[in-house]
Amino acid sequence: PAGIPGPLVERLNGALVSGRIDPDAGKIPLSRATPAWIPVPPQMLRSGRNELQISVRYSTREGLSPVWIGPAGPLWDDSLLEQRLEFLLPVMLNCGGSALGLFMVLLWWRRRSEVLVGTFGLVWLLISLRSTAYFTIYSAQQGIVFDAFMYISQILSALLLGMASLILADRAGHWWRRLLIGLAVPLMLLGIPA
Repeated sequence: PAGIPGPLVERLNGALVSGRIDPDAGKIPLSRATPAWIPVPPQMLRSGRNELQISVRYSTREGLSPVWIGPAGPLWDDSLLEQRLEFLLPVMLNCGGSALGLFMVLLWWRRRSEVLVGTFGLVWLLISLRSTAYFTIYSAQQGIVFDAFMYISQILSALLLGMASLILADRAGHWWRRLLIGLAVPLMLLGIPA
């Protein structure tokens, strides 16, 4: 792949197949890879050697997964299966996890004595929402706001797991609880600008 900045751009034998030639288009790089289907008109192919150039720009974890080249029919079926397994299935599983986490939080809301169930429900709900965001196409082009959400959710997950541990150890009112909160709040506030 060529090392020029910009969004996904493909060229076949020097001719533009898809993408845009726009110097301002590369200002928001992709934060993670997303699958791309590149249909190539047969008239663009020539006998002998053909050269396909793919240019992408990522803010993190650069590189390409294996590129599949061949007739459109079988590749399209494989592409749909891969999208279902790598994106749709994790999103569906995380939506189920979110529903279970929400159920646990509602159970705690109705029965205030079930603090441990509510705490684990909040952890489960938060982790499921964060994991769903990783797999959605919407998250692929997010920048600072998306990174801040991910950072805060990591801190909150650690805080809630610490609270659950204190509840399990029958030390919910222990001074460790104040220490956990005292560390989590500054980490969130100071970490966002960083």
